[in-house]
Amino acid sequence: MRATGRIILGLSAILIILKLAGCSENVESNKQLRDSLKAARDSAEVKAKIAASRSEFTGIYNYDETGSTIRDCTYPDSVYLISDSTGKLKSLFEKIIPSKTVYGTVVARIKGELVSTEEQKFIDKYPVTLKVKEVVSVEKKNPKNTCVPYDFWGFGNEPAWQIQISRKEGIIELTNSADGKSYFFFSNEPKDEKGVIVYSSFNTIRKNSIDVRIRKEKCRDKVSGEEFEYSIEAEITGVGKFSGCAVKGK
Repeated sequence: MRATGRIILGLSAILIILKLAGCSENVESNKQLRDSLKAARDSAEVKAKIAASRSEFTGIYNYDETGSTIRDCTYPDSVYLISDSTGKLKSLFEKIIPSKTVYGTVVARIKGELVSTEEQKFIDKYPVTLKVKEVVSVEKKNPKNTCVPYDFWGFGNEPAWQIQISRKEGIIELTNSADGKSYFFFSNEPKDEKGVIVYSSFNTIRKNSIDVRIRKEKCRDKVSGEEFEYSIEAEITGVGKFSGCAVKGK
């Protein structure tokens, strides 16, 4: 009986230890979760304070009659509604992208301030507005000045043309110097066809489709003589075929 009692007491002690250990693990786990949440909040607050104290911004600007926006290059996940009483952003944007489109974007440097969005219809999606005080510059995007990650950037000659493929930005944009037009498509997940990377899309407004085929093979630019790791071919229905070289995004 005494042996049995000692066994029972021993088991009880083990159970108590295990229970305490479990509680300790839960406490530690909860502490880590609280610390993680606090770190995330602190980081967001620091970013907000830094952004609020800035007076100059560089970003990817999109003009839209219903509400223009800019993606902050310093914090690429932050998109602000634009309030531009100068009207210069719109006019400079249209010089680069003359045809009406909801897809087109440019790189803009702006002096201004961040304020809380007042228009009720935009508050949920764009809680912060960038009030423009001065437009420093507006440039066409290229692989060196864009701050939004891209999949590939292609270019060629005869005639000069370029194409940007960016799933992060959600677009395939081909600019053709022969007709001075830009053609926009929503980007889709690419397909792999025996080692060839293929992007396909359809523009429901212009009724154009695009097929882009990218191969990993040495490609030399006919004008500059520079060598690249990828070749690219693009075809837009009703417009034509384009061939050249491409660089892969990082």
